[in-house]
Amino acid sequence: MGFDVQLERPYYQAGQLLEGQFTCDLLDVDLVEGRILGEAEFNFSDHQKSSPSSRILVDERVELWRYCTLSQLLGLDENQNQNQNENITSDNSKKGRSFPIRILVPKFAPPTFQCAGSPINVKYFLQIRILKGGEVIGTHEEPLVILGNSMNFKKFAASGGGKPIVYRKDFYFSKDRSISAEIQLKNDIFSTTDKIETSIKIGNQWKQSLKYVHLNIVRRISTLNFENEILETIKIDTTGVGLPSSKHKISVGEAYTFQPSFNIPALPPNIKVDQLFRTDYSLKISIGRAHNFILSSFEIPITITTNELKSCRDSILVDISATSSINNLNLL
Repeated sequence: MGFDVQLERPYYQAGQLLEGQFTCDLLDVDLVEGRILGEAEFNFSDHQKSSPSSRILVDERVELWRYCTLSQLLGLDENQNQNQNENITSDNSKKGRSFPIRILVPKFAPPTFQCAGSPINVKYFLQIRILKGGEVIGTHEEPLVILGNSMNFKKFAASGGGKPIVYRKDFYFSKDRSISAEIQLKNDIFSTTDKIETSIKIGNQWKQSLKYVHLNIVRRISTLNFENEILETIKIDTTGVGLPSSKHKISVGEAYTFQPSFNIPALPPNIKVDQLFRTDYSLKISIGRAHNFILSSFEIPITITTNELKSCRDSILVDISATSSINNLNLL
């Protein structure tokens, strides 16, 4: 049994009319139904296992085509054209039949969202059912991509005067040892593939040289309940850049400044879908002896967007240094 679906677009926005054509080998058909099914799949950790594993977000069903005899269309006696359906289907049985697809994507439809390791994924499918005599004789399903109009971009306070945005954090250890980190940004709002123009200054007053300074973007994905409270959040580290190849270490007592060449990876923008999920980003600096020997690290909130937004420089720094790790380092 052959099925083929051709849509006018590779993706649709919420509120748009999905149009296309469906072709199948089945000719003796009474009814063709279409359905847009949107579902959220949750992958909670153990402490959230009592929560539902899925939720239907969109279930839009329409009648795409129904067979009608000429007498039915004209309101005449059906017996006059009793055999018309059989004659039509036998004539077309060698060629296959095509049916139009017209389904309105609901305005409230949240966007398609899929990410490895995410606690939530939102998927859409176009389903076609073929019926004869009230019985389903054929089905077809294929994925859809929906860009939702319900995405609410976060708003931030403006930075003033076009001045560089400066963040500084000091990390203290035993015996008056310390590490300082300062980062300057020309902007904290970026589009995908934008270059991050930044200057990083590391001051080393620790007992050994620092051989590892790493800059990367962290992606946060949070699931929300019906009150928009966060149920669970996961962090995903993206690839980044380190010290210049010519600089192997920052010696004790040295203050070193460099300008890494770093572009925003291909990531979707900051979004929030009420009662479902939100995504946020931060720029993370990690400092240590090696990638598995981190002495200090902190995050700076940034925004990835396709819209013009204001700065988020007033957001709070997120210190991700583990307390237990620092306590252990104090013994070094």
